[in-house]
Amino acid sequence: MTPNFALDLSEDGIVLLHRSPPGGGWFREGRVDFATDDIAEGLSQLRARAIELEGEEFHTKLILPSSQLLFT
Repeated sequence: MTPNFALDLSEDGIVLLHRSPPGGGWFREGRVDFATDDIAEGLSQLRARAIELEGEEFHTKLILPSSQLLFT
C-alpha cells in the first residue's frame, strides 16, 4: 500500500503533504509550527484536512529529518 499523505517533520514544525495523481508529486496541505500556542489544535486541523481529502481510513508516512537519523 502506498500512502497518499506524508507528515514531514522539521526542527520547527510539521507539514502535511498529499500525493497528487500519478507523476504529479506532492502538494502541501497545511503546516503546524512548534512555536504555536496550540499544537494539538493545529494537528487536529491537519487531520481534518486529510479526512476531507481521503476519508476516515487514510494512511500516512512519516518523513524524518536526516539530521535526526543515526546510522551505525
